[in-house]
Amino acid sequence: MKHDHTAFAAPLQSYAPSRAVVEDRVRRFMPLVRRAAWHINGAGRDG
Repeated sequence: MKHDHTAFAAPLQSYAPSRAVVEDRVRRFMPLVRRAAWHINGAGRDG
């Protein structure tokens, strides 16, 4: 079964003005996630 997905392409532009904006947000968010994971997992200690 084939579906035409062209109708879904238009709303994507309203969600993210450009690909660079999304990449910038992800790039700034990843260190926060890594830091939180490091603290949650015991700051690199065994156990």
